[in-house]
Amino acid sequence: MGTFSKSLGSLGGFMAADEYVTDYVRHLARPFIFSASITPASCAVALTALRYIRKHPEIVVRLNTISRYARDGLLKRGIKIRMSETPIIPLYTYDAQATLVTNRDLYNAGVYVNPVLPPATAATECLLRTSYMATHTEEILDEAMDIIKKVFEARKLV
Repeated sequence: MGTFSKSLGSLGGFMAADEYVTDYVRHLARPFIFSASITPASCAVALTALRYIRKHPEIVVRLNTISRYARDGLLKRGIKIRMSETPIIPLYTYDAQATLVTNRDLYNAGVYVNPVLPPATAATECLLRTSYMATHTEEILDEAMDIIKKVFEARKLV
């Protein structure tokens, strides 16, 4: 399974499996029962993005470099992260109240993150999800990570 919404800038997703698995999901997965097929426009956007990435593989290399830089920088600043090899790096805040307040403080300081709360996560594993792009520069990331550290210190999350 995969999504078109994060790396491809579209909507929807896909599942690649044999007929047995797809039939099982089609008939027994409740969310699937109430879903609709992908729109032609969303499919075209995802296909165009895939073709572009195929022609420009350096974008993926750059994105992986930026993601590693951010992971290393957050760890050096004492931020507790969920280890990941993707350009989405979760920052642990642990409880819902701390997550919401920290999210607001970061937003007010110019850093946009996505809060992840129950039921999407356990009540004691709430987090803020950071996302990175190939167009981010090290300077922008350093500024954002310094703000994250300052806010996390103020909230006693470091």
